[in-house]
Amino acid sequence: MVVRASLLALVLSGSAARADDWQACHAGDQDACLAGSRAAQAAGDDALLLKFIRKGCDLGNVISCSDLGMSYLVGLGQAADPDRAIPLLRDGCDKGYGRACGNLGWAYYTGTGLDRDPAQAARHYRLGCDGGSGPACRNLGLMYQAGDGVPQDGAQATRLFDRACDLGVDSLC
Repeated sequence: MVVRASLLALVLSGSAARADDWQACHAGDQDACLAGSRAAQAAGDDALLLKFIRKGCDLGNVISCSDLGMSYLVGLGQAADPDRAIPLLRDGCDKGYGRACGNLGWAYYTGTGLDRDPAQAARHYRLGCDGGSGPACRNLGLMYQAGDGVPQDGAQATRLFDRACDLGVDSLC
């Protein structure tokens, strides 16, 4: 009954495609959970985004769990909860998901949910960059440019900015 009501709400919101994604996600299709979360994020629908990433995480999807961790860290559509966020981000990073490592680097850099630690931020940004996260490469490049938590190194910063551009951070291209 709750599933039917959720599907009806999705259809009434004008997105039959997201309703199909939700039905498949709810039935255990992790790819549908990811597709639905991307569509909800693009539409700016935080409530629906949270539904998709929670279900995807319940199904064990590392991307969904990492996204859920970041939503807890910044309080997206809910109260911020760093105690729930950090373990999800650590797990995603430990499993090699670059965006989770980069988000953990951001938590260390800003002191959000963790003690501020630029050296740990740089370490996690490096893991994120190596794992394919353009924002992690950009943020590590900014640290090298400023000499913040790492030795100042303009050449290394430029290499990292180029890598970030290659990974889709268009503002650096």
